[in-house]
This record gives sequence, structure tokens and C-alpha cells, in this order.
Amino acid sequence: MNTMKKTNVLVIGFLLAFTMLIGLTSAFTFVGGDSLVLDSQGGEFTVVLTNTTNITEIITSIEIENIMQGTESIIFDTAYLPNYPVLDSNNQNITFVVEYYTTSGFDFLLGETYSTLLEVNGTEGQKNMVLSFPVADYCEGISNPGNLEIKDLEVKTISGFGDDKSYWYPLDTIEVSFEIENGNSDVDDIEIEWIIYSGGQEIMDGEESDFNLKDDKSQDIVFEIILDENIEDFGNDATIYIRAKGKIDDSGSNDDGNYTCDSDFVEVEMNIESNFVILSDFEIEGMTFEENALDQILQCDNEIIIRFDAFNIGEGDQEDLYVTIYNGELGIYERIDISELDAFEDEGLQYTLVLPEELEEKWYSLEFEVYDEDNDLYENSEDDVAKFNIIFEVEGNCELKAPIVEANLNGEAIEEEEIVVDLFITNVGNSAKTYKINPALFTEWAEFVGASESEFLIDAGETKQISLTFIAKKDSAGDQTFDLEILSDNQVILKQPIGLSIEKASWNPLKDINADWKIIGFVVLNLILILAIILVARRVLKR
Repeated sequence: MNTMKKTNVLVIGFLLAFTMLIGLTSAFTFVGGDSLVLDSQGGEFTVVLTNTTNITEIITSIEIENIMQGTESIIFDTAYLPNYPVLDSNNQNITFVVEYYTTSGFDFLLGETYSTLLEVNGTEGQKNMVLSFPVADYCEGISNPGNLEIKDLEVKTISGFGDDKSYWYPLDTIEVSFEIENGNSDVDDIEIEWIIYSGGQEIMDGEESDFNLKDDKSQDIVFEIILDENIEDFGNDATIYIRAKGKIDDSGSNDDGNYTCDSDFVEVEMNIESNFVILSDFEIEGMTFEENALDQILQCDNEIIIRFDAFNIGEGDQEDLYVTIYNGELGIYERIDISELDAFEDEGLQYTLVLPEELEEKWYSLEFEVYDEDNDLYENSEDDVAKFNIIFEVEGNCELKAPIVEANLNGEAIEEEEIVVDLFITNVGNSAKTYKINPALFTEWAEFVGASESEFLIDAGETKQISLTFIAKKDSAGDQTFDLEILSDNQVILKQPIGLSIEKASWNPLKDINADWKIIGFVVLNLILILAIILVARRVLKR
């Protein structure tokens, strides 16, 4: 499916309108029209002027401006054109031939328009003819007798900072998908080739594996492209061209063995920021990341080197920027300084990740951020920030080191009274750990009141005091034990028995009285009254 750009049509249309406007007062016209499409291989063309008025016209000059492309050009030879021919009235014609050729290095770029003006000046006015060349086709002149057709071409961003379909950023990964239909004969060795143009020049190209396609069959094509080449040459937009080219395999056809080709293209906006630095190409020991995840497992008790690139995809040079690396669970906060990073340049960086042996076996992440010299996080015009995450799984050679626990009785342990046990817990690991404590197997002799802290953090090599409070039950005197369980990362890493001796409580009659205190008070009051009556009676008898 070959499509001409609207912009090309507009340019030629404008030139045609311009030539009509300035030629209104001339007495002559071009036979065959005011425009001519030339062969890009070079050659010659014939121009016929005619006078349809009753005014005599003297041609004073015929000029054609060469088409330039750097030091290369399309040259029009006007040395042998007629000098001052006269066009009398009564439909007189003048015919002349112009030769032209392209220099060896001139390249008709895909999608670009190449045109110039043949300017004829006369005594009565001026007339221009637009000379143009066919818009370059990615099939490069190969016809399509096999009726291959590229259908439903779609290009979308699958990773990076670009939009799904509207715009790209340098280093984006884009996905190209389409369907190829074969309408006629079998076609063998179909090659899928692509090329990206931007700013009037080729940025990058590539090809995919070839295949055969039977007649009246179709095949879906999907592949990815990383926009990581010549990013400094990107302009404000980009065009990706796709072509499918193969050989016809049909012994009964005159086209057997001939090439057949179809092409299509997609245009997108290209976003280039003034100041934007990103990170890319993360790898660990030669292993790369797929969608930010490492597909191989890392082991504990290991030092891992993470390599990555800081890439300035903006137009401005950067100074005094830095990258931060963070994981709160692993106690990581590192900073890597970069003194300068020129526009569209990158710098390789690395960070040594230490994986201690007491890590829990699970997935971990690292967060990377890029800051400018003003300590601001880099941000693009769509408010996307230069923040990147990688994830990896740790498994194998991991051993959670149990802390050391010393237990002391705080005060006395007596039946039916409060008992306090002080724990001194030391983290003997190489990193800070969060612990939980859980006393168990005490219910026969005590009730658990609580702990001064049930969950707490201890730095490597540090000791923390935690107090446990129990109420000893009746008849609990003697040697008793309970189990102390300590958990980290939801795993029990220590189970330690704690022993203590409980004394028998001294006798307290009030503790043995279970009667209602109102009744007791009534009895006591009555006893006092009886005693008072006896004392009064004795005094009366003595008298």
C-alpha cells in the first residue's frame, strides 16, 4: 500500500497556484499544462510554448534553478535553449528541449518532495512550470505483480517514555505489527525490511527473518525496535517505512522468478526535551532485565555488580547531576555523582549490591532516581519523572541468623503475683532486622499480660531489652518454664526455653475468704455489739 504524503501534495499545489498567479499577464502558455513529473534517473524533456493572443511576445529568458542536496544536485542544462525567440499571435508555438541529470551522490530520500521551477520571462509577462520528481517509494521501483499487501500497520510504544501511538522518545522500545496478504501466486523468501527517517535523513534500519507465503494466504508480523541509534539526528517527527519483498514462485506465470513488493509507512511525533536524563540497559553479571525483572535467581551471601547507563536524551549539556539508589528493607541508600553529561551522550555506571546470608528468600526491588544540579528530579513535558525500578529474586544459600537471648527475672516470682522477665536480645547478623516475640507453653502456670514491645528493630550487633509480664497462678510454686519464640520476616528463627522458680505465697486469711463482704461486715458489726453488751453488763453486776 503506497501512499503519498499530504505535505507533498500541498507543496506542489502551492507552486502551481503561484505559477498561475504570476503568469496571468503573459501572452503565452505551456502546451500540456503548468507542471511536469520527471524521471529520477535523468534524461530530457520537451517544453512547448504557444501564444493564443493577438499580442506579440518576445521571450527574454528561460531559467531553471538546480535542486541541491548538500554538495550533490540535480542539474538542468539551459546552455542550448533558444535566445530571444518571438511568439507572434495566431497560435504560434516555440518548442525547446531541456537535458538534466543527477550527480552520483544525490539520494531521493523516502517521502521527500523534490521540485523546482522552469521560469519563462517575456516582454508581456512571466510564466512558470513546476518540475517535480516522483516521491521515493521504499520498494525502489519494484512493482507488485504478486499482489502482496501490507494491512493494518500499527506502531506503538511498549516501554520508555513515549505515548502508545502518538509520539516517541529516544531509547523507547516500539512494537511494529501488521498483516501480509498474498493475493496471487506463491511468493518465496519474503523479506521484511524497515527504515526510520527523521529530519530528512536515515536514522536506523533493519530486517526480520524471511518466510514463504502461499497464494491467498496471510501472515501476522510482530517485531520490536529500540530507538537507540543516531538519536542526535532525530528531528521533530519521524517516519517508519516497512516493505515486504519476495520472489514469485509460479511456473505457469510470466512473472515467475520476478520480485514483487509492497510498502507502507507510519508518521509519529518525536519528542526531544531540553533537559532530560534517563537510565537504561540494566544488567547483572551479563544478565539483562525483561520488563524491569531479572529472569534469573540471585543467591544470598553474595556481592552483585549492577551495571547501567545514564543517558542524556535532551538537547542540553548537563553538569553536577547524580543518581540515587534506594531500598529501605535492605538498608540501601547510595548516591552516584556525575560531573557532566553532554547532550545525547551516555555514561556507564555500576553499583555493588551486597546480599547478606540472612536475607529472606523472596523478590526484592531497587529504586533508581536521577537528579539535576538543583536537586530536582528530571521530568519531561508530560510530567514523567526519571525514576526506575528493577526487581530480582533471592533464593539459595540464605540463612537467617538467630539472635542471642539472655533472660533475667526482674524481682521475685511468687504465686498469684505479677512476674516480670527481662529479655536482652542481641542481633548477631550483618544487617538491621525486625523481630517479633511470642511466648508460648505457659498457660498451665501463668497468664500472659503483655510485652513492653512486641515488634522491634535491632541494628546489626546491637542489644535491646524487652520485658515480659505474667501473673502466676495459684499452686504454681516450683520450677516452671515457657518457650520464647522470635520471628523475623514471618519465620520462626529462634525457639528458646526460659526457666524460673516460683515461690509459694505466704498465708493470708483474707485471700481464703470468698464470702460476700456485706455479710462479713454485718457479722463483724454484730460481734462488736455483743461484746459491747457484755462489757456493759459486767459493769452493772459489779455495782
